[in-house]
Amino acid sequence: MNDQQYRFIRGARILQQLNEESTYDDLETNITTSFPTTRKRQHATNEVTIQHIDIVPYLGTKMMHVRAISNGSTGRQYQQAIQFLNVVFNQAKTPENVEFIASDGKTYYVMPVDLSNHNMKVRCNCLDFYHRFAHWNHTDRSIVGRAPVPYQRKTTTHPEVNPDHVPGMCKHLIKIVLDLQRRGIIV
Repeated sequence: MNDQQYRFIRGARILQQLNEESTYDDLETNITTSFPTTRKRQHATNEVTIQHIDIVPYLGTKMMHVRAISNGSTGRQYQQAIQFLNVVFNQAKTPENVEFIASDGKTYYVMPVDLSNHNMKVRCNCLDFYHRFAHWNHTDRSIVGRAPVPYQRKTTTHPEVNPDHVPGMCKHLIKIVLDLQRRGIIV
């Protein structure tokens, strides 16, 4: 046995290696514990207006992809994407599942996605997500799509925007989750 074949991973790096994605509860815990004094993000979802949501089911891979467009308080439009993994689709309506019309115009039936148990991936094109979370969501494998170009700090006179280096979500993504909860698609 060659000792060069094995690496020792300690502490937080073990957890990072084991987690391929995060649940909503993981991401929410990160933003509430790492940014406890903020008056933004989770406290500012009422500033966000959802303009459009498309739900794209991927039955073969048990994934549900949600695309959305929202406006912030400035009126600027942002694009979000959320992927829920290990989703259970059914062929017919039952008392346990939820019905929705997908982006293809067809009706689908899904067991409500439990946010505490289902891994998810997220992405938003707002600056809060890009500067604070995109890189860390990528390292956690909880980002939709390719890795973003890493943000390069231009100064060291201000504190780091994510000193705990945690993956997380912006207020636009939280608002989409709240809307999907209202529809009963996620619990």
